[in-house]
Formats: sequence, structure tokens, C-alpha cells
Amino acid sequence: MTEKELKDKLAKIGYTTFWLDFGVLTIEYLNKQLEIFENSDDQNTEHYRYSTFKNYLQTQSSLSEEQILYLFDIIKTDSDKSMANSMAIDILKAKALTESQFNMVADLLKNSFGDNMQKYIDREIVWRQKLKK
Repeated sequence: MTEKELKDKLAKIGYTTFWLDFGVLTIEYLNKQLEIFENSDDQNTEHYRYSTFKNYLQTQSSLSEEQILYLFDIIKTDSDKSMANSMAIDILKAKALTESQFNMVADLLKNSFGDNMQKYIDREIVWRQKLKK
């Protein structure tokens, strides 16, 4: 597959090359999604990207700070801002986060999305405290 063919495939569902570069998306998975997309009534590309993102998070038993920053790079470049908010909150809720990573993600949320994220941060703090007991 040429670079142009790959970029065309990525663009069809709204992916950027970041998704592949960071390992969140594989070419095999992209091809499967394209086949489903082209034969489905669901033409909402954000549904496919969000599914890929959630699947990636759920399969990670741990996350490095570098991975977290990559995920935020993906979020910042997504055209669907509502979905980007949901993706950011999903990172905050990731069970793989250490305490220091949770604090890092909370800061990234506030810096990237503003104070309206504070309620999600507060809820997750309470949830994490309950899990410790």
C-alpha cells in the first residue's frame, strides 16, 4: 500500500497518522473498520474512532507518561470536539493510571479543556478513594 493510499484510508474514517504512529490503530484494524464502514448504515466516523480509542485503553494494563501524552495529541487533533472530551475523560478513568499519572491527566484536562472538566476530576477522585478502601 502506498503512502497516499494509506492516508486516503485514514481520512475516510477521520484518523490522522498519529493513530498509527502511536500504536492506537493498526493497519489490519483500519482495514476491518473500513469494510464495516463501507457496508454499514452507520456513517458516523467518530463512532469508529471512539471505538478504537476505547479498545486501546481497555487493553492497556499500564500506561507510560509518553503514551498519555500521545493520547492527548490524538485527542487535540480530532475534528469531533465532543468525542475528544469523552476520550479525555476516558483517559482520566483509566484503571491503568498510577496516582501521579492521574494527577498529570487531571492537569492536562484542565489545561486543554478548561475548568468545566473539574466535575469529572472530582468524581474520579472520589471513585479512586473508594477503590482504595
